Amino acid sequence: MLTQLTKYCANCAQNIHLEVNDTATTFSDYENLIALPCNNCNMNVFNHIDLNTIKIDKQILDVWGKHPNLYFFEQDEEIILADEANIALFIDAIDNSNYLQFKKEILLTALCVLFYDNRVKDDGYTEEENEVRKGIALNILPYLKLKKGMIHKLPDWLLLDYIKDVLFLEIKILE
Repeated sequence: MLTQLTKYCANCAQNIHLEVNDTATTFSDYENLIALPCNNCNMNVFNHIDLNTIKIDKQILDVWGKHPNLYFFEQDEEIILADEANIALFIDAIDNSNYLQFKKEILLTALCVLFYDNRVKDDGYTEEENEVRKGIALNILPYLKLKKGMIHKLPDWLLLDYIKDVLFLEIKILE
């Protein structure tokens, strides 16, 4: 599996591209990569770091789902996981796996985020792209309606209020 990391040096503007072929780096173990200094000026001050993670597949998700201390990203993991390509995989994992409960909650929240992000027209997209986005939201909505009991029990720190405000109306959860 290939993970790509690009660091942008604040000192000399050098772009540093790293490719790592290691499953361990999939699970938030980027500290060693991030700690590497710039190979041009030897400073360790970066404007920002871009991370292109591997494609999530069932094998990787199964490892993650059964281990409490593995994270794709420790902060905002549900937002990072909210990708259209993962919808079927996440639904299957939520319904048919022996994952830890909080891992299922993260996957369900990722689907909620994906719904929220795609539900309305956005001027940053073309008309065709907005139609695709709307289709993504409509595709997820029936499943979210089926899971509304589980969604209602999601912790506040995981499913944020701005998403709840929209989603709860759509799936008919009254608070």
